[in-house]
Amino acid sequence: KRHLQYNFFCLLPEKIQELPYVISFSSSKIKTAKKLNTMIAKLARLQKPSAGVVFQLFSVKETGDKGSWYGMDIKQYRDTTLEELKIAHDWYVQIKTNTDVKVAESSSEVDDIPF
Repeated sequence: KRHLQYNFFCLLPEKIQELPYVISFSSSKIKTAKKLNTMIAKLARLQKPSAGVVFQLFSVKETGDKGSWYGMDIKQYRDTTLEELKIAHDWYVQIKTNTDVKVAESSSEVDDIPF
């Protein structure tokens, strides 16, 4: 069974020398992913790279028919420093040239895995 999921590579400013993280948004987090995509598109219209801004993720209490839970929201936090921007660009080049994305077809063998 396929599910819509948005994946973003990110670097943490306080751990800028470490490997990038992948943040995945699916299910109830799709709204946050679309908001991030909109902010990135606005940066592109201003001819700024998506790494030109540090984004901040934070939790917000949400309620619905199934009760209450903590969801995520996102906002622009600050401009990226030149050092952070260079490191992000270097990772972007490395990931772009070494990543071959494929969508796996659903099979009963894969669907039976309990985790």
